[in-house]
Amino acid sequence: MFQNVLDQAMIRLDSELNTRVLALLSAYKLRISIAETISIGAVTQRFAIMDIENNYIHVGFICPNTVSLIEHCQVTPSLLHDFGTSELAKAMAQGLHKKRKSTICIATSGTLKRDPQNHTYEARIHYGFSIQGVTKLKSMTLTGGEQTIYARIGQAALKTLEGFLLQHFENEGDLR
Repeated sequence: MFQNVLDQAMIRLDSELNTRVLALLSAYKLRISIAETISIGAVTQRFAIMDIENNYIHVGFICPNTVSLIEHCQVTPSLLHDFGTSELAKAMAQGLHKKRKSTICIATSGTLKRDPQNHTYEARIHYGFSIQGVTKLKSMTLTGGEQTIYARIGQAALKTLEGFLLQHFENEGDLR
């Protein structure tokens, strides 16, 4: 019974978050490009689910190797030894912004480790956000089952973007 109540509350909170972010994207006519390494499409999927009419997603890439990072995100080869770092997430977001010209670019990098004793995972996620060329970073550690972590990666990206957009509009004025 308690789990059902908890699940319903999480669904409601997720729905409210989706509504708030969609309102910001719509009000300011923002377009998003996404590049992901560790999150293997979790962020793109999260945005695609809420953007059924495809009004806001410009492009989404999964970058599983160095070639894709260079091609899609214009990452310099000297940064490729930093796979899984905040520096890589920042470079990915900046490169994606230069190449795709989207208003918002989101990039993920990080590491995922499995704890065989507890049958759980720990993910160290680095997000790079480029909002009209202004880059912001956010890092966090998530633990739990593999599916739970990927769901949280998408949710955290959405919540972090909401905060950055509200801060950006307040500090920089209207993006239109």
